[in-house]
Amino acid sequence: METPRKDPAVFVASQLPSDARFMAVLANGYLGTQVYGRSLHMGDVYNGNGTQSHRAHIPSTLNVLLSNTGPGELLYGLNTRKGVFECVLKSEHMLVVQRMYAHRSRRNLLVHSVHMQRTGPDLSPLHLNLSSSFTPFSEDIDFKEGSAFLEARYIYGEIHAPEGKECSKTTVHMVWTPVPTCLELPAGQIVKKWTFLTALSTDESEAKAEYRAGLRAAETRELYHTHKAAWSQLWAASCIDMTGDFYLTQVLYACMFYMLSALPSTSTLDYPFFGVSPGGLSNGERNEDYLGHIFWDQETWMYPVALLFHPRVARTMLEYRVARLGAARENSRAAGHRVPKLLAGVLCLLFIHYGCIVCTNFTPLNYNVTLDLNFFSQLGGWDVVKSIAEYWKSRVEWNKSEKCYDINNVMPPDEYHNGVKNSVYTNVVAKYSLDFASDLGELLKVPVPPKWKDISSKLKIPIDHEKNYHPEYDGYNLGESVKQADVILLGFPLGFPMSAQMRKNDLELYEEVTDHDGPAMTWSMFAVGWLEMNDSKKAKEMITRCYQNIHEPFKV
Repeated sequence: METPRKDPAVFVASQLPSDARFMAVLANGYLGTQVYGRSLHMGDVYNGNGTQSHRAHIPSTLNVLLSNTGPGELLYGLNTRKGVFECVLKSEHMLVVQRMYAHRSRRNLLVHSVHMQRTGPDLSPLHLNLSSSFTPFSEDIDFKEGSAFLEARYIYGEIHAPEGKECSKTTVHMVWTPVPTCLELPAGQIVKKWTFLTALSTDESEAKAEYRAGLRAAETRELYHTHKAAWSQLWAASCIDMTGDFYLTQVLYACMFYMLSALPSTSTLDYPFFGVSPGGLSNGERNEDYLGHIFWDQETWMYPVALLFHPRVARTMLEYRVARLGAARENSRAAGHRVPKLLAGVLCLLFIHYGCIVCTNFTPLNYNVTLDLNFFSQLGGWDVVKSIAEYWKSRVEWNKSEKCYDINNVMPPDEYHNGVKNSVYTNVVAKYSLDFASDLGELLKVPVPPKWKDISSKLKIPIDHEKNYHPEYDGYNLGESVKQADVILLGFPLGFPMSAQMRKNDLELYEEVTDHDGPAMTWSMFAVGWLEMNDSKKAKEMITRCYQNIHEPFKV
């Protein structure tokens, strides 16, 4: 490894994980793959109609292992500072470094290099065998062989089925350097390096131009340098240094690395961005979790971090939602709604919480941090905010007996309960959305319906004054099991006003009934809550529970 093993940003292992799902991920916001995996993905390429849509399988050229290495030390390492994966072989006769990365500033390029150096007195030829199961075939794309390009192979093809009947079939173009089965260091030569490039695009000329540019950069030794420099620039704005807890520091680096890998570079923001799926760019094929689709996780977990460290990149997440408002309207009409449920490809009408947090990030969080009024006035943000407010207006029902507005038939974040009435989380988000739409309309000097403020002021927020806590919804029986953080989210990220005692009661009561095998993010939200209470011991206990979802050795 290039970096000392005690660096918390470098994860080193002598063996690869037995479960391929826990391999390290290499991605750059547009291309993504698991190291030595069979597949790579492009952020804008899906196959399948309607609910069958999933990330299209593209064969990975990084599926290359060193084989027949003989006696010697073999180490694998993920360097999150540099965004590279390395396999290092040290033997009596040679030192071999295999390096792989998704180029950070050249979004269309994957790079694989092998560096072989003679270490013994024997000057005879040295050989290194490589094995790969790569074949230029995809079950999702009808690839055809094109003419060779600069001694590289070239294939192109259309996906089998677009997401919608009105959509055209996406074409993928792939140019790559073939990898031989054996590399030779000639007699008498001390060192040699091989570089294998892969360029992908939905445009033939771009794929070939990027491959050509990659070759030139490799020849001038700029290819790896510019990649490292791009990651260095990212970390300069993103790094959180800690002392005292080495493992927690490793976890923080891993979390930031995998999240940043799924986001575009500031140098590629001129290209469309297609959102962050919970599984990132390396997952999402047929029968894999989330299918590569963009859920509420983007706005709940990724957006606040991106906004804090990289506000311009974070804005691309909002632009992604703005760009899909038209599709959301069409889906809403097809589902019988008069106004858009702000999400294309709705899986379930009860899944209101999926839309809730999307709404939240078009509210004061974005405006207060960035003061980006232009985004709302000129770039479509107001259309989304207005549509959200109209959606909530269409969802409320007046409760004559309690003299308040209700929101019925909701699935809250706690997926163990659906069809509930007045989810406290959902109603707080709806209240925020209506208030922000009214206030933003005034700032933009556009007319807003007084009904928005009226609904917000009279929307029921469930509170049990006797026990001084927030019931998850109307009719919730204290002690019922819940799947994940729900009411706890009122404190963070929602910042809903409440007394310190009520916040503490929520934390204590819901910790007792939350499924310990629920989603990974749950206990981190409890940790934030206990930090608010200045109880670091309890916060550490909650953070430690998160560790059961981290898989070694690459902290996936």
